[in-house]
Amino acid sequence: MLLKHFPASVDRFGFVGALKLLASRKRLRRWLPGWTQHLSIRDYPHPFYFRHGTTDKYIIADVLLDAQYQCLMNLARVRTILDIGGNIGTTSVLLLNAYPNARLLALEPDPGNFAVLQRNIAPYGARAVAMRKALWHRREPLAIERGSFRDGGAWSFQVKSTGDATSEVDGITLPELMREYSLDSIDILKIDIEGAERYVFETSITSCLRQVKLIAIELHDDPSREAFLRCVSPLSGQLSRHGEVTLWQQTQG
Repeated sequence: MLLKHFPASVDRFGFVGALKLLASRKRLRRWLPGWTQHLSIRDYPHPFYFRHGTTDKYIIADVLLDAQYQCLMNLARVRTILDIGGNIGTTSVLLLNAYPNARLLALEPDPGNFAVLQRNIAPYGARAVAMRKALWHRREPLAIERGSFRDGGAWSFQVKSTGDATSEVDGITLPELMREYSLDSIDILKIDIEGAERYVFETSITSCLRQVKLIAIELHDDPSREAFLRCVSPLSGQLSRHGEVTLWQQTQG
């Protein structure tokens, strides 16, 4: 947690919570007791867990302090949410509290991130489901590549195809995901999958996207942006940019 966030942290997490995040340093994590690894978030009913000395604190700052997904607030009739690239569940928890009548499905491939994600959304019961899978352009086993993208932190793991025993997680397509969970429509589709969006949108899923009302996606490079824009261009929708998030919202044809 950067010092510049401290006043906002105090307002959102209380003074003790702000200190926990400020102390979240690699060199200190061996000495910080377990009770310092969860926060009370103002107006939220359940504690939020994180790991010291990781990129968790930066995700908390992005989503809960810098309001990275403010563009997803105050929408009408939200019932179904997909959080693709759920990491530790920061965005999932934000949306579960913003839309108390919605059901949420979160995908996260990395086992360490997934364990924290599960813990953070478990109190929401049947409203929230976590799957340790990766969104991909076909169903196949994938490897998780660590340390080669961005800063190599826990918020930047990538997946890649592998045909051998090194596979760590299953890839699943968006149409398969919708069929498996009987999703006739998706109100919010949030995607942050560290470059894998290029492969997801290079395939023909335009017909599937007709059932999606809103997409909030981080596009990490030009090939990803081009693939996404090609995929949504036949559809009736509006594009806008909100910081690092590209928003596509369906309009009535």
